[in-house]
Amino acid sequence: MKRALELLRESEYLKSCQGDSIVTYAKFLKNGRIFKEELCNSWKLLGSCSKLELENITIPVEGNCLSFLQYQNFAKYFHKEFKSNISQPIVFQRINLDPKRKQDSLLQIKSSNTVSLVRDYFIHSSRARDTYYNIQRERKIWWMRYSADPSRYVVGTLDPSKYIEGCLENYCQAVTIKSLFSDDAIIMETIVWAELNPTRNVNNISNIGVSVVRSVVDLNLATIGLLLDSAAHGCGRNVKVNQKLAPYQCLLMPY
Repeated sequence: MKRALELLRESEYLKSCQGDSIVTYAKFLKNGRIFKEELCNSWKLLGSCSKLELENITIPVEGNCLSFLQYQNFAKYFHKEFKSNISQPIVFQRINLDPKRKQDSLLQIKSSNTVSLVRDYFIHSSRARDTYYNIQRERKIWWMRYSADPSRYVVGTLDPSKYIEGCLENYCQAVTIKSLFSDDAIIMETIVWAELNPTRNVNNISNIGVSVVRSVVDLNLATIGLLLDSAAHGCGRNVKVNQKLAPYQCLLMPY
């Protein structure tokens, strides 16, 4: 830490010139917001398939990551597109701002808004299982690249019955990608695979089996998890920083 602080001082990273005077400061909140924006922009660029941005359409994510399965009009957002294109996944991605959602995570964020990054993959049921596991692997690797200790990231199962009242009409699986700390864990992302009711193909000749794989990231919580990564890796008083996050993580040291 001493060496890191010396480098910060030498580079004047924590200083600002105001007129003829130099003021020492650390804009922790500002830098956290900048990193959150960078994380969000990186998320938008994920994947090689074409994505449909739903900036003007609200698809509820209230309650929890599985509540959408009980939303009666959920299917109307994809049926039209899926009928005419079943050769590849139809991907919807959007950023949801929910001021009412309660925090039930490791860290109780005192914020009026919760920002959720949501991506839905609508696919033919015959390819759903492979897609589900491929997304899990890709997303875990993506998070690991932000860490100085990649082994802290694990995939754990999630029991849908604990989050949804009553029985699900169709098959459903869910997992979480967690960042493990000494006494708890932060959920960085939740991934859900669910079978939906069949839809008619473009010629209305036969039914098409449809599945959805949904990925949900709580942007505020994920940002905090990544920034705290440097200070909680079980190496005593030493600090590990990630190459991408070093300018942001270093600001945690004085605190």
